[in-house]
Amino acid sequence: MPYVARLRGALPAVLGKFAAVSIGLWILSATMPGSSALLFSVINVLLLLFIAAFSSQVILSAVFRVPAIRIGPDGIGFPLIGVALPWGEISAIDDEERTSDGSDLTVFRVIPADDEAVLRQMHFWLRPRGRENLARYGTPIAFIGEAFDQPLHHVVFAAQHDLERFRAQAA
Repeated sequence: MPYVARLRGALPAVLGKFAAVSIGLWILSATMPGSSALLFSVINVLLLLFIAAFSSQVILSAVFRVPAIRIGPDGIGFPLIGVALPWGEISAIDDEERTSDGSDLTVFRVIPADDEAVLRQMHFWLRPRGRENLARYGTPIAFIGEAFDQPLHHVVFAAQHDLERFRAQAA
């Protein structure tokens, strides 16, 4: 059975953004003289769709239970970003300590044999982020460790264990 990890409870933050936008626009429409409720309703719906588009990964993982990482005997997959890698196409998997803006972060990294092939697999709207991760972390596939609903050391262990098992069988 594959090991899966989903994005951790960021859904309340997304719902909070939805509520803040809706309430803010409702207050604006109620207080502006001569304003059209229909116009503000249309603007509200458009802004909510905009927020939903930028929060789609969180919504898919939290509501529809789509895993961020799926580790199985055939390889490792990232359904939210559209990437699936067989074990033979992975150079290394690790967690790296980083300092960013004065705080310590642990970054889960999957280092593929071919970065460009991974970028081509990614959903087109995530490719700029993949290139940014490549420049910053040395790989297009990098997650901040606290993002998962599983302890990071469990995710790293499961991935490294299956990668080592594949390499032992291939040898």
